[in-house]
Amino acid sequence: MEYQEVHQNQRMVRPIDLLTITLAYVASQVFFRAAGWRFDHSLIYFTMHLLDPELLRTRLLESVWYMHMQPPIFNLFTGWGLKLFPQAYPTFFSGVFLMLGLGMSWAMYWLARSLGVGRKLALGAIVLYVIGPADMFFRNWYFYSYPVMAMLVFSAGLLYKYLSTGQRNWGWAFFGMLTMIMLTRYSYHFVWFLALTAGLFLLLQNHRRQIVRMALVPALICIFWMAKNYYLFGTFSMSSWLGWSLSKVTSSFLTPDELDSLEAEGKVSSLARIWPGNRFEFYEDFLRKTGQLYHPAPALQQRVRSTAEMMNFNVRNFNNIDYLVISRQYTLDSLAVIRHRPAAYFRGLRRSATLFFLPVRLIYDEEPDDTITAYHRFWTLLGGSWGQPAGVDMSVLRDLSVTGPQVCLLVVLFFILAPAVFVSDLLRKKGLARLGTARLVTVGFMLFNLLYVSATGILLDFGENNRFRSEIVPLSVVLAAVMLQRFADGRNRGSLTGRRN
Repeated sequence: MEYQEVHQNQRMVRPIDLLTITLAYVASQVFFRAAGWRFDHSLIYFTMHLLDPELLRTRLLESVWYMHMQPPIFNLFTGWGLKLFPQAYPTFFSGVFLMLGLGMSWAMYWLARSLGVGRKLALGAIVLYVIGPADMFFRNWYFYSYPVMAMLVFSAGLLYKYLSTGQRNWGWAFFGMLTMIMLTRYSYHFVWFLALTAGLFLLLQNHRRQIVRMALVPALICIFWMAKNYYLFGTFSMSSWLGWSLSKVTSSFLTPDELDSLEAEGKVSSLARIWPGNRFEFYEDFLRKTGQLYHPAPALQQRVRSTAEMMNFNVRNFNNIDYLVISRQYTLDSLAVIRHRPAAYFRGLRRSATLFFLPVRLIYDEEPDDTITAYHRFWTLLGGSWGQPAGVDMSVLRDLSVTGPQVCLLVVLFFILAPAVFVSDLLRKKGLARLGTARLVTVGFMLFNLLYVSATGILLDFGENNRFRSEIVPLSVVLAAVMLQRFADGRNRGSLTGRRN
């Protein structure tokens, strides 16, 4: 008999459990600071994903409206923080991330328990996560990765609440959270939203009319923003960076002979020789041929940001309008490489897949403090490592003999095993297949995101693949707990379908 999920044990999540998670979370943050590290907000001054902080302070709405490089929310939030706390914005952003992380850890525990994981296993998994490298690093780094990690967990929880209770408010909140993710991180494409909506529509026959109604407004919001980009910039998307990303995993892996041959044949342009996102000096010849563009909005015309002097290097405005033309040419070159020299693309995929499964690296400028030496083995066990980030030296990234041995094989195994077990149970109608509709669909949602992020994080970029995987680490932890509970219960007992204290 299928478990009636709406009548779950009211003491499924106990206050003492949340207190234990909170204490572990606080202890890990105290340890982080005692080791000498601090919240890193420096990306505000130079990251390509944000506009000039001065523009965000003084011309926020105009600048975000004329932004083609990224979806709007991360820049809007950063701008509001800079406006509201002109001097104390690092403290503000740090506080928001800490509260967001605590809320996410609670949500992870509640989600694991809701999916049938035993109390001790769920508590142990979440405690290990909050004191481990992935959460400790990303909660102290001002970037959109951590909010996306949290929103994916929240969206899974909202989906389960909607399916288990039937209350429409939870469904509206679920689709609203999906919209927030799309408007924050461009890799969560509108196709991702449509695929999720279509999947729910096909699986939940009794909810189809509600699903269409709840998905319509979020879909229109995203279509409006993409239509704005098409009207202003000729690109019907959330970001104009596809060419940049794809070039890293295609053109950059051409051998010198392959590159010379393709350029001589007119298949690729001179940009295939230039690492994407470079300084404008590298593109002067190309821009003379195509003609430089002009727009009066500073967010589009500015080449060097106001923070260049402070950072002591040329801080480029990656939203400059000329980068639009450059990125489009990178796209054409990348597609030509895939078509005419697929071996180069496969070489890139091998390396991007390797980087995708590297452990989280804790960045340091000097040798780690003695206070964290004892933590080293534990950190490594949880998938972490010391040292400079892999992205510092591109020659190291391309050397599989260097990066290959660092791959976290347990993570690779999980990414293969979890979907395989899920599909096998569905076909055999055992184990996870007996979770009940709400739980089963929620697990399916989480697995879909695991596969989607893996595909986009490997196929479409090279260099930051490990950061892409980080966004699904919290979901992976919950899924791992579900899988461990499934194996503990045995293949045929189906204990996940009952109450668990």
